[in-house]
Amino acid sequence: MNEQEGKAAIRILGAVARADNKIDEREKAALKEAMIDFQAALPDGTTVESLLAEEVDLDAQLALVTSPVARRAVFESAIAMSLIDGAANAEENAVIARIRDAFAMSVPESLLQQTFESAYRSMAEPVLDPEVRRQKVDAVRSSRAVWAGVLGAMPVPFVGQVGVLLMFDSVTRDIALLWGHTLTRKERLARFGALVSFAFAQGAVQELLKLIPGWGTAAGAIGGGLFAFTSTWALARAVNHHFESGGKTTPEELKKVFADAKADGKKAFEEKKGEIEQGKAAHGEALAQLSKKLEKGEITSEEFDKRVAELAT
Repeated sequence: MNEQEGKAAIRILGAVARADNKIDEREKAALKEAMIDFQAALPDGTTVESLLAEEVDLDAQLALVTSPVARRAVFESAIAMSLIDGAANAEENAVIARIRDAFAMSVPESLLQQTFESAYRSMAEPVLDPEVRRQKVDAVRSSRAVWAGVLGAMPVPFVGQVGVLLMFDSVTRDIALLWGHTLTRKERLARFGALVSFAFAQGAVQELLKLIPGWGTAAGAIGGGLFAFTSTWALARAVNHHFESGGKTTPEELKKVFADAKADGKKAFEEKKGEIEQGKAAHGEALAQLSKKLEKGEITSEEFDKRVAELAT
């Protein structure tokens, strides 16, 4: 993918963000954080603000994105951008439909949508003892973050993001169950959908930028494993905080907890880096194959989760 295709991809995401003639600050923040480590490699004067401010001929920009991997990354990023505020509006859905048609996406729903739609069959039980529950929450957070780190470190563009998304969803579900809550799709979207979409959008945009010669070179030092680990870690902290607070948190409060926890997650990543490298060396190929099967719909999210658990034993 060349620079022209990469800039077209970002402009398409900008079109999603301002589909209703305004750009939500959460959407702009997702793009800015995803691109911040690439800024030195961007062409002179190119910023998130400048890309989002440009008038976009959407059809012309869509025609410039031809790589199958880039198209998938753009499509998934667009879905995630539209859900950052909790739900896509009619204008955003119209832009998403144009992207789907232009790219001839064979799967009618995005991976993010399929994840929120998936059935809930976890065998975890609520834990009443506060100290035991804390220990179990810590164990779930650490385990899911490590596996997200392994998946995020995969060298094949975007393949790992499929599994990372499942880790986002799994850590949300497992912690909710430890507090005695089986969340429906509507509840998961309402409470944590914005955070999951925010994290996934950032990861997908980073994967997209890594495909661009010059930009992607700078991205090599960032490490998809670090991003995936810290995002999963922070999401777990936010979900647990929500239930610790009696389920009465605001979106703004959860966003702050998430942001603060990412710094803590970076320290945890350094402690777990060796474990992540071992997991990548031992299971990277198997996880890549599972991720591809999941994306193609050959296995369910539950089967993916089960097989990851089997690899961990």
